[in-house]
Amino acid sequence: MMYHKSIKSILTGVVVALLTLQSSAIAGAFIPHKYSPCHYDPALAHMYMIMNRNADGIKKTPPCWHAHHWWDRYHLSGLANIDTAYGNRSINSTSPYDGSSRANVQINALDLYGDAALLPWIDLHAGMNYHTLDQTFPVPSTNQFLGTADGARRFNLEEGYATIGNLRVFPVYLRIGKQYLNYGDYTLHPMVQSLTQLLTQTNQIAATLGFVTHQGIYGAGYWFQGGPIINRYAQVYGRYRNNYGAQLGWAKINYDLGFNVNIGYLHNMTDVQYVQFKLTHVNGRSGFRKHVGGFNVGAAINSGPFTYRADYVTALNKFDPYDFVLKPYNVPKVGAKPWAFGVASDYAFKVWHRHAKFTVGYQRSGQAAALMLPRWRAYGGFSLDRILPNTNIAFLLMYDRDYNKSEGATGGNILIGYMRLNIAVA
Repeated sequence: MMYHKSIKSILTGVVVALLTLQSSAIAGAFIPHKYSPCHYDPALAHMYMIMNRNADGIKKTPPCWHAHHWWDRYHLSGLANIDTAYGNRSINSTSPYDGSSRANVQINALDLYGDAALLPWIDLHAGMNYHTLDQTFPVPSTNQFLGTADGARRFNLEEGYATIGNLRVFPVYLRIGKQYLNYGDYTLHPMVQSLTQLLTQTNQIAATLGFVTHQGIYGAGYWFQGGPIINRYAQVYGRYRNNYGAQLGWAKINYDLGFNVNIGYLHNMTDVQYVQFKLTHVNGRSGFRKHVGGFNVGAAINSGPFTYRADYVTALNKFDPYDFVLKPYNVPKVGAKPWAFGVASDYAFKVWHRHAKFTVGYQRSGQAAALMLPRWRAYGGFSLDRILPNTNIAFLLMYDRDYNKSEGATGGNILIGYMRLNIAVA
């Protein structure tokens, strides 16, 4: 009886605290301020950039509910990525590294984003994506692996969620809806996804409870309904399995000296977008045989024009060989335990009063032949902003080396030249 009374008193205290915070935030809209509540606050913008670092969209800070005009509580933005690629061999979802040379021009992303400040403590965000990519495009793309869709799907609702929270008042937030989860640390719609991004990027309808402090310490836990488990006859049995994960990190966004370090855990890697795509649409499975946890760690540091990054992700157990086999010709068959690692460095400078950047990087994977990842990759790139209003251009040269034939791969290689025209309207 005493136990129930203590629980009731704790819950009552939490509800009262939340109502007090909510009422004080609403009352703040009617109390005169020396400065407008919508004035730019660098510390607050820093917190929102950390919270939304994996989210899609151009603006990382939501509209202000206290804006003088009601229409300023809403914001529309968009981007277009037009890509040209040429590879000495084609690469697709079923037969990589062994096709003839191929060139193509396609729309990698045509995105429209909408943001709204519904109430002082409720923000809405939605993002729609359109693309013309297919599975024969020389470079694997983010859009080829959206959710469980095949490469022919043209329209996708990438994100649609509500965020309950006000970092100006309280460091905790709740996000509900379709979202990119806090597993890994990456930029959406890159020229080419890194190997670590392919093994971490997760887009699901989920509930995320997180926090961001003024000191840049952040964390989040999330829950969603994952894919179904199947038996050895590829028949679904039992319910869909719940999936969950967490992330903890510390970031400081500053030109002179900035950094970001984080670690993350995902209960079942088969719900990662790329892994899910390979499992269901390439291997023809309707689910997974065995759940396998994932762990990632990442670090980045910048000092002036130089930025250095390192990321690592690994499965915590072996997959069932029916899902992803280590070596298909061995008997008995053993499941793979894939991992990936990457390092990169950027140098930023100005050309003709425009921002430019050189990038070089190296990536490597292990036990990932069944996932059709290369054994290693080396690349270099150059980008230039504002060649025209709202228009940027970038170039990339990339070399991939496949796993050996004894590992179920081709032993081949691919050299790709890549160019992107990016148009962004904020």
